[in-house]
Amino acid sequence: MLQFMEWHGNQITAAQSAAFSDMDPLFFQTLQQITPDTGAVFVILDGDLLLGLAAIERCQLQNSNAVRLCGVTVHPQYRRQGLARTLLSLAAGKAMEFGAYLLYTHAPQTAIAQMFCAAVGFVQDTKDPAYLMLDLTDTKGMRHGG
Repeated sequence: MLQFMEWHGNQITAAQSAAFSDMDPLFFQTLQQITPDTGAVFVILDGDLLLGLAAIERCQLQNSNAVRLCGVTVHPQYRRQGLARTLLSLAAGKAMEFGAYLLYTHAPQTAIAQMFCAAVGFVQDTKDPAYLMLDLTDTKGMRHGG
C-alpha cells in the first residue's frame, strides 16, 4: 500500500536516493538542507521502499509570491503511473499554504522532464528563459490527463 508523506529532507538517506540513478546529486544535497521553516519534502513509500519524492523551497525574498520547485523524481520502475503528478500536487498545495501562487524551477535538461513540465502546465518565464513557471491558480494540467 502506497503512503504519501511529508518528510524533512534529512530523513532521506543516501542509500534510498541511490535507487534513483538519474537523480541530480545537487538535488539530493538540497533535500538534506530543507527544514519545515525553509520548505517541504514529499515522499511516496511502498513499505520502506522510496518510490518518489518532490521538494519545494521558500523564496528568500520578503513577501515573495513564488516558491521554488527543487525537483520531482520517481523511481524508474514506477514511472507512468501518475506518481509525479501526485507529488507535484502535494508540493503545489504546500506552496499555496506558504502564500505562493507561482511555482518556479530551472528548465529541465532531460526530454522526460521537459515533457512532464509541459504536460502539467509549466511555461517558460518571460523574464528569464532558464526558468519555468507554473501558475498555481490554474492547475488543471496537474490532474491526470489534464
